[in-house]
Amino acid sequence: MRTPKDPGLFFMVFFSITLPVILFLWLLLPAHVKLGEEEEGSGAEEVKILTREDKIIEAEAELDRAQEILDRLEKKEEKKPSKTQPPAKKGPEKKVSAKTK
Repeated sequence: MRTPKDPGLFFMVFFSITLPVILFLWLLLPAHVKLGEEEEGSGAEEVKILTREDKIIEAEAELDRAQEILDRLEKKEEKKPSKTQPPAKKGPEKKVSAKTK
């Protein structure tokens, strides 16, 4: 990259162009809304604060749902035949013996 012969002139031109562009773009930004001054109907919902008891109740309900799912899965497994059993052998087996010299 080339360096300018007059660095002072380079920086003056650079900042004299970029500063007005930045200020113009800054003017186009919407005004900042302070906290608590939100418009009505903006979709802001009231946040429910949970206590320890509420958290415990929710956790117990989740555990109950998980247990129900596990019970249903176990019942499905009991109904299906086990695939881990080896298949029944058909016909006699042939034994191969190694001959030694």
